[in-house]
Amino acid sequence: MDEHEMAAYRSMIQENVRYDDFVQEHPWDVGRLDEMVELMVETVCSTRRSIRIAGNDIPQAVVKSRLLKLDGEHIRFVFDCLQRNPTEIRNASWRCYTMPLSPWRTTMPPRSTTTFMGKQRNPI
Repeated sequence: MDEHEMAAYRSMIQENVRYDDFVQEHPWDVGRLDEMVELMVETVCSTRRSIRIAGNDIPQAVVKSRLLKLDGEHIRFVFDCLQRNPTEIRNASWRCYTMPLSPWRTTMPPRSTTTFMGKQRNPI
């Protein structure tokens, strides 16, 4: 894919995620947002047949479709999760992919302590 097409996708992704609004609201996170947008552009423009996400090979067309559907709320959700996470994230690109590309994660109830055979445990 040539630079012209990549620039067109970059512009489309920035519009979808409401880049300018995000920059005004969170000027301290512009660098991280730029990295996320570039990661999305590189993936959308990839010529590979599949993209490995969280250990699964997903057809590139499916990943491209999902990435182009992300909006500003998805990006804010990812940034909120990254900010609330007390542990260091070693592979941020993997985390940025798995959160918005897994819609079921946003609908799952938060983890809590449960009882199993009379013993308290934290689910994995």
